[in-house]
Amino acid sequence: MAQGTAGLKIGQVMVAPLWGPNMTKAEYRVLVVLGDTTMSIDGTRVTSRKVEERRRSDGSLAATWYLTLDEPYMWYGEVPLPNGSIQRMTEVPIPSLGRR
Repeated sequence: MAQGTAGLKIGQVMVAPLWGPNMTKAEYRVLVVLGDTTMSIDGTRVTSRKVEERRRSDGSLAATWYLTLDEPYMWYGEVPLPNGSIQRMTEVPIPSLGRR
C-alpha cells in the first residue's frame, strides 16, 4: 500500500446507508477502493487512494473521493451533477490550535 493513503485496501467494497439534508430518506451507497493515484491539488502533489461511491439502487456514480491518512483525509472529490457538469471539492489542512 502506498504510504500516506487512507489505509483502505485496493478492491475493498463497503456498503453503507447515507443521508443528507436534501434527501427524504437514507439510501445505500457502495464504496469501492480502486487504487492509488498522485495528483496536484491546489499546487500540492498528493498521493491518495481513489474511492468510487455508487448508488446501490441503480449503480450510478454518486461521487469519486481521493483519501489520505493525514488531515484533511479527503483531499479531492468529484460529484456528477444532474446537468452533466461535475462539482469539484478540495480540502486543505487547517493548522491545529493545540490543546487549551
